[in-house]
Amino acid sequence: MIALWPGFRCYTAEEEAASALMHCLKERRYVNAERLNPKSHKKKNAVIPFLTILKKFYDESLGIHGAEPEIQLRTLDGVKQLFVAIPITLNGQKTEFLPTPPLNFSVVNEAKRFSYSEHVNDYIKSCGAQEVDNRLPELANKRNLLLYAGPKGYPHELEVTDKFFPAYCARVTTMLRGYLLIQPHTEKQPYVQQSLDSFLEMLGLLTFDEAV
Repeated sequence: MIALWPGFRCYTAEEEAASALMHCLKERRYVNAERLNPKSHKKKNAVIPFLTILKKFYDESLGIHGAEPEIQLRTLDGVKQLFVAIPITLNGQKTEFLPTPPLNFSVVNEAKRFSYSEHVNDYIKSCGAQEVDNRLPELANKRNLLLYAGPKGYPHELEVTDKFFPAYCARVTTMLRGYLLIQPHTEKQPYVQQSLDSFLEMLGLLTFDEAV
């Protein structure tokens, strides 16, 4: 059981990073953030799947045009902070779109707020589940299988491949970057609000019409 406790630490690190992100949204008083529950294993385990869905959307919409957003550390007014730089071509010249604050933009479709519902459904189906409520308990239960004894005795062994630990490091780093793109800024950033509402919609805690 050499990998038992390191594996547990990986699961716990992901949940704690997700919890920090939720607390950040509450502290910055984003609308509907009070519906988040940083103590819920199910909700915390939904963060990475949702971020995966967002990345897939950008890969399909921007990536095919070679416009790959890049998170950069830059200095503004003597303060180091994270920025999202998006390479674009304007009037035949290569330049970049650099929102300030970094998530000060929105995603729209025909002048209306964009819905990720189709992308959510595609992700859930790719995981072999029918709906999000079937997938999330399975993810949340992995931690409990490691920590607690079951009817057959001591916690389960964890099958670890060479990709396991790097994958969890990447998950935690992704959420920490999200935290650092939000927490330093008192201004409510449109993309953060939009993503929060979409996350709550995915969990069934908000309807599309209720969103800001």
